Amino acid sequence: MNFKNYAYIIFFSFQVFTVAQDAKARFEMMNTIRRDKLDLVLPGAMRDNNIDVWIHVIRRGDPDPMELDFGVNMGHIIFTDNGGDRIERALFGNRFAEVADESIYDVFGNDDDITDYIAKRDPKTIAVNMSDWITVADGLSHTNYLNLINILGKKYSNRLVSSENVVTDFQVRRVQSEIIAFANICETQRRVMEEALKMIRPGITMREEIGWWAQDELSKSGIYPSLFGAPMPGILYFGSNDKTGVVHREGSGPEYRFQRGDFI
Repeated sequence: MNFKNYAYIIFFSFQVFTVAQDAKARFEMMNTIRRDKLDLVLPGAMRDNNIDVWIHVIRRGDPDPMELDFGVNMGHIIFTDNGGDRIERALFGNRFAEVADESIYDVFGNDDDITDYIAKRDPKTIAVNMSDWITVADGLSHTNYLNLINILGKKYSNRLVSSENVVTDFQVRRVQSEIIAFANICETQRRVMEEALKMIRPGITMREEIGWWAQDELSKSGIYPSLFGAPMPGILYFGSNDKTGVVHREGSGPEYRFQRGDFI
């Protein structure tokens, strides 16, 4: 093996190591946010809405909008307010689940254990993920609802309420680690947008070219690209619109070439 090939292997290995370290850092950041939210936000979210137990059901193979919040992709996630500073956290039916950080949960068990678990805590109000208001709190399928009713029995099934208010409060209340993460993401977006503006050549550069380039740049920073096409810069200019003073430029589709005077 000559020196050139040896140097290439070292360089390639270093790149892989760097990417792996970035991936690990993002994983640990998500775990930190998750722990902080459960420690600091969850108690207030439940108590402000008079919820004793919050059950969030995720069905296997059915992606749920709260997966990242709870770090698990299937099972019965149950939060119980026993008083004190910390909400008890239990995970049932997670045998085949992917769990990001098991240390954030206190109790593990099978679905058959839920009946006794709830009976011992005797909650007066039980919030579950069904809602006619917001989608994020409406992930409970009809099949899982019937199964949950069977598990809880008539006594506790009559105490079910929507978790829509708890979910809303839990998600909109931010912790410091979350704010820092959002700030970093926004800075990445700002940097990409600034570089994109420098690439525009009037009469030559098309909207979709900038859109796809931006997607590639965001991917390098670990921000997943859109699967529904590239978001493209909007083209606006001041017109005679009496209501807003701004109208979309006609014909500004994906192949539209930026022109001098365009307001982006």
